[in-house]
Amino acid sequence: DGEPNKDSNPVAKPTAKSAAVAVPTAVCWHKDSCTVLVALSDGSLVAVTPPKAKVSDSAETFQLPYTPDAFPMDALRGAILAKRKAKRDKVLAAEAEARALARAEKKAREAMDGGNNDNEEAEKEEAEAEEAAAAAAAAAAYVDPLAKAPIVVRSMLVNADTSVVVALDSNGKGLGLWSFSAGRKPAEERTAADDAPPICNLSITVLGSSEIVLSTTTDGGLQLTNTLMDYAGWSTRSHDACDSIVARLSFDCSFILTAGTDGNLLAFRHSSVGAIGEAIV
Repeated sequence: DGEPNKDSNPVAKPTAKSAAVAVPTAVCWHKDSCTVLVALSDGSLVAVTPPKAKVSDSAETFQLPYTPDAFPMDALRGAILAKRKAKRDKVLAAEAEARALARAEKKAREAMDGGNNDNEEAEKEEAEAEEAAAAAAAAAAYVDPLAKAPIVVRSMLVNADTSVVVALDSNGKGLGLWSFSAGRKPAEERTAADDAPPICNLSITVLGSSEIVLSTTTDGGLQLTNTLMDYAGWSTRSHDACDSIVARLSFDCSFILTAGTDGNLLAFRHSSVGAIGEAIV
């Protein structure tokens, strides 16, 4: 009798004002701590502990209160930057050694040909010293662009040792797989090439005493390995380039099912030796 009261429906009432906030990029369940790990688009990672039953009244809203605990993502960024600096320092040291060797060989050849006069030799040595000083100053002033670039968790899972494994992305470039846990420094599980696409989905299926690790990349790649650190696994192209591709094993482990934001749902045969066959759907 009469128009229904819209206010009586808790779903019809907004629970909060719309605002520009960080959105989730990955979610996983940490069973040992009974928390939900949520990675956000601003690069943060929080652990959400659900409230105890009957503590919160859900009669008015379905948005339950919680207090997130932030993970120290600065330590993860610091570990990545330290690894990149060590790699860059190694390249610069090799270049400096090559220049020194070339100078020594040139000097030896000039000595065999009669050499230069003292003034020419002094000028050359001065120019080489200036070049070396300029290279050292440039190396000291170099700032890694990743220092202030956004680093986002694209996918994550909890490993058997309860460490959290994250697949990282910075401006569309993959940063590999990293793991970390309380009281332990971040460790690199799988290195990414300089121009590697980001891993957008990661899953581990335990089969007896072995594991099957599935990973997908934003260029449409699908890879199957036996451990997180494996590189030489079976791989194929599953989709066109798209922002997200999810891959899972079927219940009987006979197929690999993939779904992507390109709108395609595919099934691949999975043999007993771990090879990925052609898409059948």
